[in-house]
Amino acid sequence: PSHAQPGASTPPLALAAAAGYAAIALDRPGYGLSARSLPHGLCLAEQARCVRAAVRAYADGHGTGAGFLLVGHSLGASFANSLACARADRIRGLASVAGGIAARNCAGTVATLLVHNPQDLAVPVAEGLRARKVLLGGVPADDRPLLVEGSFTCEEDRGGVDPLLWCLHHDNLNRRGRFYPHQW
Repeated sequence: PSHAQPGASTPPLALAAAAGYAAIALDRPGYGLSARSLPHGLCLAEQARCVRAAVRAYADGHGTGAGFLLVGHSLGASFANSLACARADRIRGLASVAGGIAARNCAGTVATLLVHNPQDLAVPVAEGLRARKVLLGGVPADDRPLLVEGSFTCEEDRGGVDPLLWCLHHDNLNRRGRFYPHQW
């Protein structure tokens, strides 16, 4: 194992381990390492059930401290948003990039970071705004500018017990210089 200092290119699981946290990474069922065992995939509802079962099984067999921090991008972000909404009792934090939400009402609040690009065509910013509204429990956002840093403009909302940080990012080019606002 390397003892080098984590940097911008350090994978998130390695960062968590370096900081002393347990971390797990799940591929959507039917993708990644599970593609061979599920060659026809699963519908979204079945995928969501599998992910909830995996989180529950992990929690039942391991100490989770204060709870889980979910991280997701695109459809994975929509899963993470919906799971955090449904299981606020087990989920303590959420970091979501370019995601929507399936739920209309949440079981509670979690500390949340939502990041979206207004020019994202794969998951329109309206989906991110709907997730923000649902995760705030329907309470209107106060739209208080909090941070402007590089290509990010962020606002903090405290509609519930836990804060929600909504950040728009305006970086539209991928590493190769091509227009791709759906990146993270």
